[in-house]
Amino acid sequence: MSCYWDGYRWVQEAGRVCPESEKCKVSYFTILGLLRVSPQAVVASKHTNLWDLPIAVPSYLYPADLPSPMEILLATFTTLFSVVNPFGAMPVFLTLTEQETPSQRKQIGLRACLYMIGVLSVSFFAGQYVLNFFGINIHHLRIAGGILLMRSAFDLLTPGGNRDRVSPAALEESKHKDDISFTPLAMPMLSGPGSMAVCISLFTGRLSFFDMALIFLGFVLVALASYIILMSSLRLTRFLGRPGMSALARIMGFITLAIGVNFLATAIKALFPGLSS
Repeated sequence: MSCYWDGYRWVQEAGRVCPESEKCKVSYFTILGLLRVSPQAVVASKHTNLWDLPIAVPSYLYPADLPSPMEILLATFTTLFSVVNPFGAMPVFLTLTEQETPSQRKQIGLRACLYMIGVLSVSFFAGQYVLNFFGINIHHLRIAGGILLMRSAFDLLTPGGNRDRVSPAALEESKHKDDISFTPLAMPMLSGPGSMAVCISLFTGRLSFFDMALIFLGFVLVALASYIILMSSLRLTRFLGRPGMSALARIMGFITLAIGVNFLATAIKALFPGLSS
Protein backbone atom coordinates (compact mmCIF):
# COMPACT_ATOMS: atom_id res chain seq x y z
CA MET A 1 0.00 0.00 0.00
CA SER A 2 1.47 3.33 -1.07
CA CYS A 3 2.21 6.18 1.30
CA TYR A 4 1.66 9.89 0.87
CA TRP A 5 2.53 13.06 2.76
CA ASP A 6 -0.53 14.64 4.42
CA GLY A 7 1.25 17.87 5.44
CA TYR A 8 2.49 16.53 8.77
CA ARG A 9 3.53 12.89 8.39
CA TRP A 10 3.70 9.97 6.00
CA VAL A 11 0.51 7.90 6.12
CA GLN A 12 -0.93 4.96 4.23
CA GLU A 13 -4.15 5.20 2.26
CA ALA A 14 -6.02 3.52 5.10
CA GLY A 15 -4.98 6.36 7.43
CA ARG A 16 -2.32 4.40 9.33
CA VAL A 17 1.14 5.82 9.87
CA CYS A 18 3.67 4.34 7.48
CA PRO A 19 6.31 2.02 8.95
CA GLU A 20 9.84 3.35 9.31
CA SER A 21 11.01 1.44 6.24
CA GLU A 22 8.51 3.28 4.06
CA LYS A 23 9.22 6.77 5.34
CA CYS A 24 11.53 9.20 3.68
CA LYS A 25 12.77 12.55 4.85
CA VAL A 26 11.09 15.38 2.99
CA SER A 27 12.06 19.01 2.94
CA TYR A 28 9.36 21.24 1.51
CA PHE A 29 8.41 24.84 1.22
CA THR A 30 4.75 25.70 1.15
CA ILE A 31 3.59 28.65 -0.89
CA LEU A 32 -0.04 28.31 -2.00
CA GLY A 33 0.11 24.65 -0.97
CA LEU A 34 3.08 23.75 -3.18
CA LEU A 35 4.93 20.65 -1.95
CA ARG A 36 8.55 20.27 -2.99
CA VAL A 37 10.64 17.17 -2.39
CA SER A 38 14.33 17.57 -1.64
CA PRO A 39 17.12 15.49 -3.18
CA GLN A 40 17.62 13.97 0.28
CA ALA A 41 14.19 12.39 -0.04
CA VAL A 42 15.60 9.24 -1.65
CA VAL A 43 14.64 6.22 0.40
CA ALA A 44 17.73 4.31 1.44
CA SER A 45 16.14 0.88 1.23
CA LYS A 46 14.33 -0.20 -1.92
CA HIS A 47 13.93 3.16 -3.65
CA THR A 48 16.96 4.27 -5.61
CA ASN A 49 15.79 7.52 -7.14
CA LEU A 50 13.17 10.19 -6.68
CA TRP A 51 10.97 8.79 -9.43
CA ASP A 52 10.24 5.70 -7.30
CA LEU A 53 9.13 7.56 -4.18
CA PRO A 54 5.67 6.42 -2.97
CA ILE A 55 4.23 9.89 -2.54
CA ALA A 56 1.12 11.54 -3.90
CA VAL A 57 2.78 14.48 -5.68
CA PRO A 58 1.84 15.46 -9.26
CA SER A 59 4.41 14.52 -11.86
CA TYR A 60 5.08 18.13 -12.85
CA LEU A 61 6.62 18.66 -9.40
CA TYR A 62 9.14 15.91 -9.91
CA PRO A 63 12.01 18.19 -10.81
CA ALA A 64 12.82 17.46 -7.22
CA ASP A 65 15.20 20.25 -6.29
CA LEU A 66 14.38 22.61 -3.51
CA PRO A 67 12.98 25.98 -4.55
CA SER A 68 15.74 28.32 -5.55
CA PRO A 69 16.19 31.59 -3.63
CA MET A 70 14.71 33.48 -6.58
CA GLU A 71 11.65 31.20 -6.60
CA ILE A 72 11.05 31.77 -2.89
CA LEU A 73 11.49 35.52 -3.26
CA LEU A 74 9.26 35.82 -6.32
CA ALA A 75 6.56 33.57 -4.87
CA THR A 76 6.45 35.62 -1.68
CA PHE A 77 6.41 38.94 -3.53
CA THR A 78 3.82 38.08 -6.17
CA THR A 79 1.46 36.38 -3.73
CA LEU A 80 1.57 39.15 -1.14
CA PHE A 81 1.53 42.02 -3.64
CA SER A 82 -1.74 40.88 -5.19
CA VAL A 83 -3.34 40.42 -1.76
CA VAL A 84 -2.02 43.70 -0.32
CA ASN A 85 -3.14 45.52 -3.50
CA PRO A 86 -1.63 48.96 -2.81
CA PHE A 87 -3.59 50.35 -5.78
CA GLY A 88 -6.74 49.97 -3.69
CA ALA A 89 -5.19 52.11 -0.97
CA MET A 90 -4.50 55.06 -3.27
CA PRO A 91 -7.93 56.76 -2.98
CA VAL A 92 -7.88 56.62 0.82
CA PHE A 93 -4.29 57.83 0.94
CA LEU A 94 -5.11 60.81 -1.29
CA THR A 95 -8.24 61.64 0.71
CA LEU A 96 -6.50 61.57 4.07
CA THR A 97 -3.41 63.48 2.94
CA GLU A 98 -5.00 66.13 0.73
CA GLN A 99 -4.09 68.86 3.26
CA GLU A 100 -0.52 67.62 3.74
CA THR A 101 2.64 68.86 2.06
CA PRO A 102 4.61 66.51 -0.26
CA SER A 103 7.26 65.95 2.43
CA GLN A 104 4.59 65.07 5.00
CA ARG A 105 2.99 62.65 2.54
CA LYS A 106 6.35 60.93 2.10
CA GLN A 107 6.77 60.59 5.87
CA ILE A 108 3.23 59.19 6.29
CA GLY A 109 3.70 56.72 3.43
CA LEU A 110 7.10 55.61 4.74
CA ARG A 111 5.80 55.02 8.26
CA ALA A 112 2.77 53.13 6.91
CA CYS A 113 5.00 50.81 4.87
CA LEU A 114 7.35 50.24 7.82
CA TYR A 115 4.35 49.39 9.99
CA MET A 116 3.18 47.01 7.27
CA ILE A 117 6.54 45.19 7.34
CA GLY A 118 6.18 44.86 11.12
CA VAL A 119 2.63 43.49 10.92
CA LEU A 120 3.52 40.98 8.19
CA SER A 121 6.68 39.87 10.03
CA VAL A 122 4.85 39.34 13.31
CA SER A 123 2.18 37.35 11.47
CA PHE A 124 4.84 35.22 9.79
CA PHE A 125 7.07 34.51 12.80
CA ALA A 126 4.46 34.40 15.60
CA GLY A 127 1.26 33.43 13.79
CA GLN A 128 1.90 29.69 13.95
CA TYR A 129 2.40 29.85 17.72
CA VAL A 130 -0.87 31.73 18.12
CA LEU A 131 -2.63 29.03 16.12
CA ASN A 132 -1.08 26.31 18.27
CA PHE A 133 -2.17 28.13 21.42
CA PHE A 134 -5.78 28.11 20.26
CA GLY A 135 -5.52 24.60 18.83
CA ILE A 136 -6.12 25.70 15.24
CA ASN A 137 -4.76 23.59 12.41
CA ILE A 138 -2.84 25.41 9.66
CA HIS A 139 -5.18 23.87 7.07
CA HIS A 140 -8.17 25.33 8.90
CA LEU A 141 -6.51 28.72 8.65
CA ARG A 142 -5.94 28.22 4.94
CA ILE A 143 -9.63 27.44 4.45
CA ALA A 144 -10.65 30.55 6.38
CA GLY A 145 -8.04 32.63 4.57
CA GLY A 146 -9.13 31.26 1.20
CA ILE A 147 -12.76 32.17 1.87
CA LEU A 148 -11.69 35.64 3.01
CA LEU A 149 -9.54 36.18 -0.08
CA MET A 150 -12.33 34.96 -2.36
CA ARG A 151 -14.79 37.36 -0.75
CA SER A 152 -12.39 40.27 -1.22
CA ALA A 153 -11.79 39.21 -4.81
CA PHE A 154 -15.53 39.10 -5.58
CA ASP A 155 -15.85 42.64 -4.21
CA LEU A 156 -13.15 43.76 -6.65
CA LEU A 157 -14.62 41.85 -9.58
CA THR A 158 -18.23 42.91 -9.08
CA PRO A 159 -19.16 46.26 -10.68
CA GLY A 160 -20.43 48.57 -7.97
CA GLY A 161 -19.42 46.09 -5.29
CA ASN A 162 -18.28 47.13 -1.86
CA ARG A 163 -14.57 47.85 -2.34
CA ASP A 164 -14.18 49.92 0.80
CA ARG A 165 -11.67 48.43 3.22
CA VAL A 166 -12.41 51.29 5.61
CA SER A 167 -15.94 52.31 6.53
CA PRO A 168 -17.01 55.91 5.80
CA ALA A 169 -17.32 56.58 9.54
CA ALA A 170 -13.76 55.35 10.17
CA LEU A 171 -12.53 57.38 7.21
CA GLU A 172 -14.15 60.54 8.56
CA GLU A 173 -12.68 59.89 12.00
CA SER A 174 -9.21 59.35 10.48
CA LYS A 175 -9.29 62.85 8.97
CA HIS A 176 -9.02 64.28 12.49
CA LYS A 177 -6.19 61.99 13.63
CA ASP A 178 -2.66 63.29 14.05
CA ASP A 179 -1.10 60.15 12.58
CA ILE A 180 -2.90 57.96 10.05
CA SER A 181 0.13 55.85 9.11
CA PHE A 182 -0.72 52.87 11.34
CA THR A 183 -4.50 53.02 11.14
CA PRO A 184 -6.08 53.04 8.69
CA LEU A 185 -3.18 52.94 6.21
CA ALA A 186 -0.98 50.11 7.53
CA MET A 187 -3.99 48.32 9.04
CA PRO A 188 -6.28 47.39 7.42
CA MET A 189 -5.50 49.05 4.07
CA LEU A 190 -2.08 47.50 3.39
CA SER A 191 -1.87 44.59 5.84
CA GLY A 192 -5.37 43.30 6.42
CA PRO A 193 -6.62 39.87 7.50
CA GLY A 194 -6.01 38.37 4.06
CA SER A 195 -2.33 39.28 3.89
CA MET A 196 -1.85 38.22 7.51
CA ALA A 197 -3.39 34.82 6.74
CA VAL A 198 -1.04 34.44 3.76
CA CYS A 199 2.00 35.24 5.94
CA ILE A 200 0.97 32.71 8.60
CA SER A 201 0.51 30.06 5.91
CA LEU A 202 4.00 30.69 4.56
CA PHE A 203 5.65 29.55 7.78
CA THR A 204 6.64 25.90 8.17
CA GLY A 205 8.93 24.21 10.65
CA ARG A 206 11.24 23.05 7.85
CA LEU A 207 12.23 26.50 6.67
CA SER A 208 15.91 27.32 7.05
CA PHE A 209 17.07 30.67 8.39
CA PHE A 210 18.07 31.62 4.86
CA ASP A 211 14.56 30.82 3.59
CA MET A 212 13.07 32.98 6.35
CA ALA A 213 15.41 35.81 5.43
CA LEU A 214 14.28 35.57 1.80
CA ILE A 215 10.63 35.67 2.82
CA PHE A 216 11.31 38.71 4.99
CA LEU A 217 13.06 40.31 2.02
CA GLY A 218 9.88 39.62 0.05
CA PHE A 219 7.94 41.58 2.69
CA VAL A 220 10.38 44.47 2.30
CA LEU A 221 10.03 44.45 -1.49
CA VAL A 222 6.23 44.50 -1.23
CA ALA A 223 6.48 47.46 1.17
CA LEU A 224 8.89 49.22 -1.19
CA ALA A 225 6.55 48.72 -4.14
CA SER A 226 3.62 49.93 -2.03
CA TYR A 227 5.56 53.05 -1.03
CA ILE A 228 6.38 53.87 -4.66
CA ILE A 229 2.73 53.39 -5.66
CA LEU A 230 1.44 55.54 -2.80
CA MET A 231 3.90 58.31 -3.64
CA SER A 232 2.81 58.13 -7.29
CA SER A 233 -0.88 57.78 -6.49
CA LEU A 234 -1.84 61.25 -7.72
CA ARG A 235 -0.13 60.79 -11.08
CA LEU A 236 -1.40 57.21 -11.44
CA THR A 237 -4.96 58.27 -10.70
CA ARG A 238 -4.79 61.05 -13.30
CA PHE A 239 -3.13 58.77 -15.86
CA LEU A 240 -5.41 55.75 -15.44
CA GLY A 241 -8.64 57.58 -14.71
CA ARG A 242 -11.74 55.85 -13.41
CA PRO A 243 -11.90 53.21 -16.21
CA GLY A 244 -8.24 52.32 -15.74
CA MET A 245 -8.58 52.04 -11.97
CA SER A 246 -11.65 49.83 -12.40
CA ALA A 247 -9.82 47.55 -14.85
CA LEU A 248 -6.82 47.36 -12.53
CA ALA A 249 -9.09 46.44 -9.61
CA ARG A 250 -10.59 43.60 -11.64
CA ILE A 251 -7.15 42.26 -12.58
CA MET A 252 -6.01 42.28 -8.95
CA GLY A 253 -9.34 40.74 -7.92
CA PHE A 254 -8.93 37.89 -10.43
CA ILE A 255 -5.43 37.09 -9.16
CA THR A 256 -6.62 37.24 -5.54
CA LEU A 257 -9.52 34.92 -6.40
CA ALA A 258 -7.11 32.38 -7.89
CA ILE A 259 -4.96 32.52 -4.73
CA GLY A 260 -8.02 32.06 -2.52
CA VAL A 261 -9.22 29.05 -4.53
CA ASN A 262 -5.73 27.53 -4.34
CA PHE A 263 -5.65 28.04 -0.58
CA LEU A 264 -9.04 26.37 -0.22
CA ALA A 265 -8.32 23.45 -2.54
CA THR A 266 -4.92 22.72 -0.98
CA ALA A 267 -6.31 22.71 2.55
CA ILE A 268 -9.26 20.47 1.62
CA LYS A 269 -6.92 18.05 -0.17
CA ALA A 270 -4.67 17.90 2.91
CA LEU A 271 -7.58 17.38 5.33
CA PHE A 272 -9.32 14.82 3.09
CA PRO A 273 -6.54 12.99 1.21
CA GLY A 274 -8.99 10.40 -0.08
CA LEU A 275 -10.56 13.01 -2.35
CA SER A 276 -7.40 13.28 -4.46
CA SER A 277 -6.91 9.55 -4.91
